[in-house]
Amino acid sequence: MDNRGVSDSMALRPALVGVAVLALAAVLLVPLAAPAAAHEPSLGPSPAQASPVVKPKPAVPVYRHGPRAERIVALTFDDGYSPSATLKILQILQSERVPATFFPYGWAVNRNPSVWRKVADAGYPIGNHTQSHRILTRLSESQVVKELTDARRTVERVTGRPMVPLVRPPGGAWNAATARAVKAAGFRGIVLWDVDPQDWRRVSASTIASRATGGTSGSIVLMHAGSAATPSALRSIIRSYRARGFRFVTVSQILGLEPPANAASALGAARPPAARTPELAWR
Repeated sequence: MDNRGVSDSMALRPALVGVAVLALAAVLLVPLAAPAAAHEPSLGPSPAQASPVVKPKPAVPVYRHGPRAERIVALTFDDGYSPSATLKILQILQSERVPATFFPYGWAVNRNPSVWRKVADAGYPIGNHTQSHRILTRLSESQVVKELTDARRTVERVTGRPMVPLVRPPGGAWNAATARAVKAAGFRGIVLWDVDPQDWRRVSASTIASRATGGTSGSIVLMHAGSAATPSALRSIIRSYRARGFRFVTVSQILGLEPPANAASALGAARPPAARTPELAWR
């Protein structure tokens, strides 16, 4: 064997080993040097790059309660299918000099016109709860418009007074199409609630009173002119709120929709709340 060839081969070995070591180091070190984000799954564009999701604004405002800055509360009474319960509620409200808002359905007004003339003549505003109490989200826009228009015609024919331009949808069910129909029918907003004692479930008067008095500043309380226990709970509800320093106002007043010139009701309702933005359900 040529000793020179062996010598040259031996001389190359350290160089080859060195190259191999450097290559291995590069392989091992590159992942360690890479940023942690490179190992995380892609989550799409950053918040700054992503387009914000904007909830569509309904055609009319949808209210759950009024401004929270003033100790006021609005009592509301739906349905009206029981004339005796309705008259008892009316008598208590009058004797306690408490304003409130009624939302009967049209067929109840048509069936007991004398009862609802008494409600209107006493100065209590009446809003729209549809003609036949159908769930509005199950209807076409034209059907919703008819329900609301028929109810308004019924109430205004019976009472001889204009209906409050607010809608209380049965079950509180509404959607974008409902809101468009409400606007098309000439109404200014949809009124829901933030306090619901569920008096329609035939619970006791004490249960109704306990639940109904859980409101806070600006609350809209939902009750029904139908449950036999609701009139029995009403005085307790009124006195509980008064003991906590609350004043009673109509829905139009609590939402700031009633002009100041018309704020004083025949029942001695206090001044309307200062103009602030009411809470909107769709926000």
